[in-house]
Amino acid sequence: MKIQAARRANRLFLARLEAQTAALQREVFPGRLPGPYRWLDIVRGLIDTAQQYLQRSETDPTLTDDRRRELINDAAKVAQFAFDSLTDIRGAEASEFPHAVVRPLKRWMDDLGINETSFFRAEYLANYELARWEERYFTGMRDPAPTLVAALKKVTWPFLRITVPGRALGMFPYFALVAHEAGHAIYPKIALDVQAHNPAALSQLAVSIQNRCGISLQQQHLIEIRKILSAWIEELAADAIAYHISGPAFYFSSFGFFQISNPGFGIGKSHPPHDLRRSLLYAKIIDSSVYGLSFADVFLSRTKNNLDHDINSPGIIACPPADQLFHFLSINNHQFIAATMVECIPYLSTVYNYIFNETRKYLEANSPSLIYTPNKFNTDLEQYLSPLCLLIPPIEMPDPSTGKMVGASLSTILNVGWVALLARLDEIRVQPSEFGNEETWKMERLHSLLVKAAELSDARRSWEEAV
Repeated sequence: MKIQAARRANRLFLARLEAQTAALQREVFPGRLPGPYRWLDIVRGLIDTAQQYLQRSETDPTLTDDRRRELINDAAKVAQFAFDSLTDIRGAEASEFPHAVVRPLKRWMDDLGINETSFFRAEYLANYELARWEERYFTGMRDPAPTLVAALKKVTWPFLRITVPGRALGMFPYFALVAHEAGHAIYPKIALDVQAHNPAALSQLAVSIQNRCGISLQQQHLIEIRKILSAWIEELAADAIAYHISGPAFYFSSFGFFQISNPGFGIGKSHPPHDLRRSLLYAKIIDSSVYGLSFADVFLSRTKNNLDHDINSPGIIACPPADQLFHFLSINNHQFIAATMVECIPYLSTVYNYIFNETRKYLEANSPSLIYTPNKFNTDLEQYLSPLCLLIPPIEMPDPSTGKMVGASLSTILNVGWVALLARLDEIRVQPSEFGNEETWKMERLHSLLVKAAELSDARRSWEEAV
């Protein structure tokens, strides 16, 4: 009786899971991309595996009661795993994620050579994030159902999920931050060897950490230093990749978003401080040595405004001098960890050009058409900034190689949108609304124009590809 009751309790849970999964499988996900359906196929396979365990616990006459109970418990664990996996896709529905944005973002990933199965979701948090699952995450259980085996074979691993903020936080200009998450996705493919690039600086880093915290470094300390340093290097590399493919739009998005969502220094074991990231990229914003023209030069000539380092992020707090920062970080961290974070700041400043140049070399070799230059920025502002202020969104552009009109790139739309937001917002005409004031009406109008530009430009590109 007790075994039967336990079996029925599990079947009730699985019945609800099946109903919810089936409802989601009937959903039309934004962009009709296969990723969400591949994920739901895996969830369905997990449910079938749990059902298979329950069925065997009931019908196999050779099993002892202990073995039946074990199978029922295994079914419960797999059912919970299926439920957890179902929550991982929450926010991918069309009601949560703007339909017009998905395909342009996916095109960005495709052009970067990110061929892994993926999906996007929106979360009602100030959060941009890349999550990845390896196949082994779903394997290892006994006797998986055939549907689970088949579902896993359809995936190009690792499975990727990009999370963006939803609802009020889903501000289109800030979607340039997706380029940073795409940077994380391709980072493993880039052969960065920062330690070998400047071994003397790395040796000095260990000495500086030891001197600051007064601890004789052992093997476990060196391992922790590598972990923190590796995480920081990946963040800076993802920043560089995002900057290479979206230019000033990433700069405006990144530090404006940090000001909104993560006030303070932004420093931690997984992330370098905001002001370090901003200062490193600003040096590139004002650098004219490569093209004879910088992004800052273009911004000034087209808007008559300086592109200052804190143009839309004056609220970011710069780290204090090293001694003060060490004292501050030691309040909530072991002194060794605090010392490591403090001393990694000057170290990374010495190797950043290597990170920046190597990421660019990778893109030049694999996705050259994505690189966004000051010359492209100048052309985009010349052609599209004034029309956008007259409520004409940037939808199409001439292909530089053929001269034919093609859909405007996402980087073009984002950059023109940011410049309009920062320097030409007063020129946008709007009708009064029931909430807010004239400035908020203008911002909402600009947001809707940019979303429409993304939708129509991608439609234009899809049409060109189809004919």
